[in-house]
Amino acid sequence: MKTKIGMTFGLALMLVVGVMATMLALGMFATGLVEAGHSTSGTSVTSPTAAASPNDPGAATKMTFTFVTGVKLDALTDTIIIEFDDDVEVPTVIDPSTVTISASAITNAGTDVTGTAVNNPLDVTVTLVGTPKDEPVVTLTVPDMDSSTSSPSLNSILAGATVTVIFRQTAGLINPTESKDGNSSFAAHLSTNEEPGEADASYHIPRQILLSSADGERGKTITVTGKGFENSTTATVWRDANQDGARDATETTLASALVGSDNIFVATFVMSSPPFAVGPGTTTNDANAINAIDGEDNRINPSDSNYSSSDIPILGYQGKLNVTPTTASIGDTVTIELSDFDPNTLVTNFSKRTIGTQTITPTSSSATTDGNGDLTFDFVIPNGLPAGKVTINIDTGTLSGNEAKDITITGAVLLLTPSEVVPNQTLTIIGSGFSTSETINAASDDSLISIGGDTTDLKAVDGSKSDKFNENASVTTDNGGNWSSSLIIPVNTTTTTTGTLQLKVKDNGGREGLVELSISERTLVIDPVLSRVGTVVNVTGSGYPADNTKSGAETTPSVSIRYVVGSTTNTVATLTADAAGNIAGSFKVPLGATIPSTNSVRAVYTIPGTSTEITTSSVHDVPEATLTIDPVSGPPGTTINITANGFKTFSTVSTLELGDIDVRPAPVPSTDDNGSFSATLLVPQLNTGAQTVKATVSGTTASVSFTVTEAAAVAATPEPSAEQTSEVAFATLIDNDIDGNPNLISVFLFDNATQEWSSFDPDPDFAEFNDLTTVSGGKIVWVRVRSAQDFNGEALVEGWNQIVMP
Repeated sequence: MKTKIGMTFGLALMLVVGVMATMLALGMFATGLVEAGHSTSGTSVTSPTAAASPNDPGAATKMTFTFVTGVKLDALTDTIIIEFDDDVEVPTVIDPSTVTISASAITNAGTDVTGTAVNNPLDVTVTLVGTPKDEPVVTLTVPDMDSSTSSPSLNSILAGATVTVIFRQTAGLINPTESKDGNSSFAAHLSTNEEPGEADASYHIPRQILLSSADGERGKTITVTGKGFENSTTATVWRDANQDGARDATETTLASALVGSDNIFVATFVMSSPPFAVGPGTTTNDANAINAIDGEDNRINPSDSNYSSSDIPILGYQGKLNVTPTTASIGDTVTIELSDFDPNTLVTNFSKRTIGTQTITPTSSSATTDGNGDLTFDFVIPNGLPAGKVTINIDTGTLSGNEAKDITITGAVLLLTPSEVVPNQTLTIIGSGFSTSETINAASDDSLISIGGDTTDLKAVDGSKSDKFNENASVTTDNGGNWSSSLIIPVNTTTTTTGTLQLKVKDNGGREGLVELSISERTLVIDPVLSRVGTVVNVTGSGYPADNTKSGAETTPSVSIRYVVGSTTNTVATLTADAAGNIAGSFKVPLGATIPSTNSVRAVYTIPGTSTEITTSSVHDVPEATLTIDPVSGPPGTTINITANGFKTFSTVSTLELGDIDVRPAPVPSTDDNGSFSATLLVPQLNTGAQTVKATVSGTTASVSFTVTEAAAVAATPEPSAEQTSEVAFATLIDNDIDGNPNLISVFLFDNATQEWSSFDPDPDFAEFNDLTTVSGGKIVWVRVRSAQDFNGEALVEGWNQIVMP
């Protein structure tokens, strides 16, 4: 804390200097800091107040100042001046938006303006004064007090108005870290440029004592933090039993510590009784009040006007409860150790002695706390407690109040074989740590069997026995609490939910065991996942209700394999799971499946006795139909071999086009049992470039591109022959005798213009049916012969030949 000496001048300069030099030489003056002079001349503002919130030493604070101005303060020109103590930390720059000025009355107030006017100062200036210059002076320029359109004129502060200046916490003001000595307060000096005489407004920054805990028990370490004490001195912490702020000879010293440069000390002590009184610590003249005093005799003194007894913290002293071990099973012995509870009290007379929902019964019915309130006794963990964490509560009646400690109950043990199952599968359970000679699954007893918290098809408390357990029989634990049994996993909405469920078994004595039971994930695998309609797909899966012939098992639900195309569902197979819940089979992709398409394949079974369906899904893709050609390019007259796959089976090719020309051969091809067909066609006269080869079967279309090229140059291309009769055009084939018959059997021609077929048969018996009476060069015809023969430069093969007439 800085020492401040006021300086005055009135004697002759030389005399003063001489006297003071002499006194200084004699050591009668100590050097120190000089506070700036405070003007008392001229008028002053009246009714000054100051407040810091929070007022904790060293805290970032909100400062509020009020005063009454005796003169008008003009907007934009007059100023409000606040000088702070040099121990207050003030930023060198303050944002005006973090400061507000309000006035109870302003000039030229609009008709709609009522109450106090508030605005930020026009500007904020921070300067330092004193010797050295360390006392912050903040000057605020009065703003237009109502800058809204409600008061169109410039608004100043009226004489007689109450003015309030607020520095928000964001302004950056920091409280002094050290409180004033004794009962003293800090002062701020308020003035205006119109009333330069300074008015003092005081506010208090109190010393504080903070405890790390409001209560504790024997052996607990308490940390005491003191704020606002004199730095570089030793602070002594004591139990101020009468809460008077005086360190009496009979009061116990608890700890001491050096006060740091930040005016904070930290000390620790360990609780015990004595000196602390057991209980809340508020007893008059025997309170567990914690006070501290520094080397300058600064302390919390309730007799001072700035302090009260409530500023001295009280430390409650509780009884100490210790539990050993902290993890135990039903039937185990647990030790409870009590310290500083009510003396000479029977455990059976405690106002509270519980573990979870059960009463603690001491092994010795005469267990009693001694004269100091201490006791160690045993008890046995009773039945009826759930596995997991439960709380032990002890209240002996008066002094300590309720004390609590947690203990973990491990519960009885269940071993499962196998640990992962499917519905309707048999599970073997071996139990240990249960009540001795108690029933499980006896009709109307208190035993319970549940999976996932669900007792459906199992055993509820007071319920009928379950035919799923022990083949419809009860079991009785032996004298060690052991037992074993089979359990058929029910088929219900709980067990058909895959994942981990909790299996609980509780015996008639109330002791229960918990174990995690894994319900296998259901799978559905199809192979292949991409195939054409009518093809065979293999299906396998796991996790379905098992085939089980034991008593209490369900009739194995059948698993329906459904192939869904759009809104149409096709049942394509019905399967039955094996003893492990696995399914296997096959199905044919429905012929009605769209080509191409992505379709859902579902394995569905129904929970016995209900209409609830359990569905597992996968996906199957039907690929698009394809065409391949060989060759992929050539001039008109080129023979193309076409291979088609992926169409509907046993269906006629409805269109086969090259460009826009129908090139279907006669007879028209059909798909086989694999949805495939092949054909040979002759490239007609078409424009050069890419042309589309397109085939359509039962509404499914596939296409491929063929490139028509220029014909190779030849010496001279003969002009197509003129139209002639069919007898003349095919005379060489008719005249070639094969076993007494003409080599020519028949000729067919398709007219693209009329989209009609015409034919010629050389047999006189069919003359009246012939409608292909003439033919000309360039026409594409199908010619059927009995034997291979050259015809106008074409090598015909036995059977059908597609040629272009010369």
